[in-house]
Amino acid sequence: MLLQRNLLPLLIILLLCTTNCGQNKIINNYDFSNGERIKLSKELNEISGITFSDVGDLFCHTDEVGIIYQLEINTGKIIKKFYIGESLLKADFEDITFANGFFYLVSSSGAILKFKEGKDNEKVQYERFVTPLSSKNDIEGIAYVHQSNSLLLACKESPGKKLKGVKAVYRFSLDDNKLINDPFILIKENELNGFFSSSFKSSAIISMNNGNLLILGGKSIGLVEISQKGQVINKIILNNYHLQPEGIAISKKGILIISDEAAGKNPYLTIYKKTK
Repeated sequence: MLLQRNLLPLLIILLLCTTNCGQNKIINNYDFSNGERIKLSKELNEISGITFSDVGDLFCHTDEVGIIYQLEINTGKIIKKFYIGESLLKADFEDITFANGFFYLVSSSGAILKFKEGKDNEKVQYERFVTPLSSKNDIEGIAYVHQSNSLLLACKESPGKKLKGVKAVYRFSLDDNKLINDPFILIKENELNGFFSSSFKSSAIISMNNGNLLILGGKSIGLVEISQKGQVINKIILNNYHLQPEGIAISKKGILIISDEAAGKNPYLTIYKKTK
């Protein structure tokens, strides 16, 4: 009986390691205590989402008009900008991603715009996809998942009808350009709240090669790592020089970049390089 009692704590530790220790936690590969900060032009005071193209160029957008900017990574200098549509689009644009040669820009109401890269000052044509999601869900985050050829949409607010105490991520199939009605992932709020100074609400999302998701929290100045089953496997509070992180992207070389809107001061890019 004494032997069994002594074995019990060991079995619990082994069980925890089976479920958590074997997971590759992406956040642990970076040192978030001291990133390289790059001040941006005031034209980007309202910078929101950022993404890399297939060839490794960095692009961003602001959250009120349909203008896409290409940035020089090491200096933050605006290389070029192009416009979506013949007349300037105005909406609450929240995040951007790149897939199969196209940009995808999402608004808080769940509408998705698809378009090609333009030349400097060019006006590009676009397709618009309407989803059953709305401003009640407040979409703040779009990410491409190569394995399923789909886009993930992160809800900042309502997770959907009859759902409570969770944060939801939906999936939009690029095979038929339709939203899959059931949430792809549900994240328990009690696994997020209490750790951050304010309720965790997404501002951007990216999908990693190992299937994990990184979700950025703007007002809570935090970053969480989520498994494909919706389990919170890692979470950190970012350095206090992040005023309001709104966008996140990772290059093919593993460089992680976070964009901060001005929030009354200056907009920035912060670059984090892999430490392991």
